[in-house]
Amino acid sequence: MFLEIPFEKTKKNIIYIDVRSEGEYEEAHIPGAVNIPLFTDEERKIIGTAYKNDSVSEARKLGIQFASARLPQIYEMIVNLKDSHDRQLVAYCARGGYRSTFFASAFSSIGVGVLKLDGGYKRYRNYIIEQLPELNNKLNYIVLHGNTGTGKTKVLKSLINFGLDALDLEGAANHRGSVLGSVGLGACNSQKQLESNIFHQMQSFQTHDIFVEAESRKVGNVLVPGCIHEKMKTGVHILIEEEIDYRVKVIKEDYTQKNGFQEEILQSLLYLKKYLSKEKLDKLSQAIKEGNIDDAIADLMINYYDPLYSNKSATYDYQLILSGLADPEKAALKIKQWFEKADK
Repeated sequence: MFLEIPFEKTKKNIIYIDVRSEGEYEEAHIPGAVNIPLFTDEERKIIGTAYKNDSVSEARKLGIQFASARLPQIYEMIVNLKDSHDRQLVAYCARGGYRSTFFASAFSSIGVGVLKLDGGYKRYRNYIIEQLPELNNKLNYIVLHGNTGTGKTKVLKSLINFGLDALDLEGAANHRGSVLGSVGLGACNSQKQLESNIFHQMQSFQTHDIFVEAESRKVGNVLVPGCIHEKMKTGVHILIEEEIDYRVKVIKEDYTQKNGFQEEILQSLLYLKKYLSKEKLDKLSQAIKEGNIDDAIADLMINYYDPLYSNKSATYDYQLILSGLADPEKAALKIKQWFEKADK
């Protein structure tokens, strides 16, 4: 016998087990969930074809066949999770149907307690859609502005280290928000995953005053939820200014740490064809190929990013301006001191 539990009743000491296929998991999942699929993507496709051909019995038979072959391996993974974490296991599938029912029932029946998430990922997703605007309504945003390379993300992380609450939109998207924003990071998260990551960050906040980095509505392939982006516009605004040499250093640290970064940058530059002349793009590409990374970064910021950003930054009244600190921890400390003195 196993128990069902809705997402809103789950506690922090939970390990979610996503029993959907690898592809379903990669598209979107509950943050922190462990993927232990009952079926591979190909097996799921075969079962789905059987259902579409009105052979429910055959589909179930195939499901049992595929899952049974994997049960010894799954059992070992479940036991390892139990042994290494003193947490309740909660399994979910797409809609709280056969897969999670089978999973929770099979392991609970042999003494390995596994709960089932009521309604599966679909109900969880609906809960996120409903609750995200509600959580956002309770927050006051303090927005960090600055040209590309001023270290806003590093400042944000330092603020978190100082015990302040911050919303990391770029981390939630797995994208830095610029044309080159995916370099070294891999694929941008899906819209569903972005919103889940934001929601779970919001759940961890201890206060209502939240630091956040200024972003365009579009970050990579996804959109910052409209309710959040609009409220950021009406928040308190801080400007960070740095010299070009420091900014080049920051960008170089962020973008050139992984092998193959040159090829990724060259591919990303193709998206700038409508903004920069062929001559300018050829010059940038040649500099990167020859290893003149500093020159390429400086050129790109001065001729593309800075003019683009200046149009946006002029629209805000800044409550604090930090210039030339060249140290994210010092900048964060200045912001913390200002924040503690500010009227709330």
